[in-house]
Amino acid sequence: GDTSNVPPSPAVPLLAAHARRMAHPLHVKLFFMVALAPCVSALLIPTVTRGEYTHGGFRCSYRYVAPASGHEDEPPLLLVHPVGIGLSSWFWERFFEVWRGSAVWAPDLIGCGESESCAPSEKGLFVP
Repeated sequence: GDTSNVPPSPAVPLLAAHARRMAHPLHVKLFFMVALAPCVSALLIPTVTRGEYTHGGFRCSYRYVAPASGHEDEPPLLLVHPVGIGLSSWFWERFFEVWRGSAVWAPDLIGCGESESCAPSEKGLFVP
């Protein structure tokens, strides 16, 4: 993901000065780990991109995660969320945070999430 806009933790200079006064090297490491954790986690969590397309006259939404380095040539995953009230591609949020493999596509099914709702009176009884 793009980390160019991730500011360093404001605590880093303060903790660095304090850590230098610490006697034990483990304390120094611990202080730097705590101070840099937000910056490091921003580097590790993949960027989720949202997009839209039209299918059968319906505006459909999806979420996409680019492949991790070294996995560009692997087949992508297609994750389909369960159907139910309030369910959408957000169902896969935790998966996106830990996946480090091929590309991932997660559509919002018609009538779910950011995709257009189906109105049978306008579009017919059968959803494409």
